[in-house]
Amino acid sequence: AEPGPQMPAMKRNVGYSQEVLGMYIIPELEWSAKQHRVSEKFKERATDAYWLLNLSIKKHLASERLHWEFRGGVDNILNKAYREHFDIGDIMRPGRNFVLQVKVSY
Repeated sequence: AEPGPQMPAMKRNVGYSQEVLGMYIIPELEWSAKQHRVSEKFKERATDAYWLLNLSIKKHLASERLHWEFRGGVDNILNKAYREHFDIGDIMRPGRNFVLQVKVSY
């Protein structure tokens, strides 16, 4: 029997946050299993397993009225070429990329 359509591969994320000198260092490991049980009727393609390593640093600052959060990081540090199971066509996900983020709440 043909597998059901759009069945995602099993994925796991493991992260950890450690405070160092008033900042939080956050390493993260993301894993996805291969998905080889695909629906030919829906023109799905098999996808390979992959591992990604991400690292970010976060800093919180607060005043009387505002709460600031600054984050900088590197996603896909090892520059792994990969494709998620539901990605369309042969478009690969981004390689190593740098993230800068500022959040302000009041």
